[in-house]
Amino acid sequence: MANINDAPLKKIALIAFLLIAIMPGDIAVIFTVAGFLNLKNSTLTEIIPFVSLVTFIASTPLLVYFSFGKKGNQLMSSLNNWLNTHGYLINVMTLMVFIYLILS
Repeated sequence: MANINDAPLKKIALIAFLLIAIMPGDIAVIFTVAGFLNLKNSTLTEIIPFVSLVTFIASTPLLVYFSFGKKGNQLMSSLNNWLNTHGYLINVMTLMVFIYLILS
């Protein structure tokens, strides 16, 4: 992962696929959501907005990277540096969302 900035696009795509495909947390979330949707007898039209939103959120970094061209690499590097120093803010916001969901 240390040399990912200099890696070719094929290697980055392979790493991304493996990270998405093998993460146990992601697999657990997929089964949980699928079980919930099955329990509610959801139709395909009710599932499409959820899948679309998740796909959009997951693809946002790639969309930013490609939409800014050569500046995209610099932007992603600076964003990565900011997230490394301020990652606790993301954790706090995530915990606040979960606390809200539990209390409501």
